[in-house]
Amino acid sequence: MFAIIRTGGKQYKVQPDQVITVERLPGEAGDILSLEPVLMVGDGSISHVGHPFLTDSVVKAHILEQIRADKIIVFKKKRRHNYRRKQGHRQNQSVLRILEISGPNGLNAVGKVPGPTPKAAPVKSEKAVVTESASPAKASAAKAALKNDTKPAPKKAPTKA
Repeated sequence: MFAIIRTGGKQYKVQPDQVITVERLPGEAGDILSLEPVLMVGDGSISHVGHPFLTDSVVKAHILEQIRADKIIVFKKKRRHNYRRKQGHRQNQSVLRILEISGPNGLNAVGKVPGPTPKAAPVKSEKAVVTESASPAKASAAKAALKNDTKPAPKKAPTKA
């Protein structure tokens, strides 16, 4: 299911769980917004188009972060008039994750519910596993094997021409 929304003077085609960057919207990171107006909602063969907007249609989004875009340089020059102006600009933006699209006639699509992201368990490297083995003799043999595996190939002697 998809929807076409308008925000910041631009139109975006969005789907549940999609991450988009739009012009800055009011709110803090973690807030949930309802984006209106919705211009169109579609689901496979069924689509509803508004004239100009759909009533009873809402797109809910979760603000991931408020950021600033890359800097652009605005440079103006008029030759032979000693006129040069240099100015920089960074646009404020909001990064959104689309949570839910609800359309007319019971059309509804729901994405993942926002929440704290689970942290992955730390991954042990091979060297850490080798040093934690039971006996010191096995550990030193394993270290030597690792050391031999990581040596670069010997350099070849230059050939005489």
